[in-house]
Amino acid sequence: MKLSANTDYKTVTDTVVGFMDKNNMNRAADAMRFAQAYHRGQRKDGTPEFSHQMWQAYLAIGMIDLFLNKEDVLITIFLHDVVEDYPVSLNLIKDKYGMVSAMSVDAISKVIFEKEIKKTTEDYFDNLALDVNASACKGIDRIHNHQSMINAFTVSKQYEYVAETQKHILPMLKKAQVNFPEQHQAYSTIIMMLEMQIEMILHSLEFRWNELSDERRTEILVRRNK
Repeated sequence: MKLSANTDYKTVTDTVVGFMDKNNMNRAADAMRFAQAYHRGQRKDGTPEFSHQMWQAYLAIGMIDLFLNKEDVLITIFLHDVVEDYPVSLNLIKDKYGMVSAMSVDAISKVIFEKEIKKTTEDYFDNLALDVNASACKGIDRIHNHQSMINAFTVSKQYEYVAETQKHILPMLKKAQVNFPEQHQAYSTIIMMLEMQIEMILHSLEFRWNELSDERRTEILVRRNK
């Protein structure tokens, strides 16, 4: 299956739905519908809120044979913001989609909305590296964040996202790659895509450097040299 970053949202949705139908991924299809019922707003770039999840699923399908748990990866992608943003319990996720998916959704969620739990940055990324599905999904999540932030975020915010990718997400993926060698190629592909994106983003942002305050420029330079 040949996938393109320029594909429109309807084609993305049709591709994902068709793939799940063809491969009898009924749990993933149900998770998509379940999450879609909650994500009904718009993103900062003007696209439907749920397009974030659909694009991630689309990206995942492009490398689906590299994942150990193909359907659970898609389920985690669809549900990864539901537990963070809405009063949806992990027990409900477990009852509907199984323990593996519930554990992965838990791992990828920084906040558990229902329990008012917010994980520390260190604990969050340490636990991500220990979950074979959530770790890969976090990488795919950031790939789409990078793709969609160009026209939606300020220059400063884009630098923040890139800095987080470099400081936390790439090291987490490399740890997960060691923890789950059977999924080594998936991690290598995701890491390569992120590193290519970072190079292109930083190059494009150089032309907008003057938009930043002196304080913000200093902070960015300090982060780069760490």
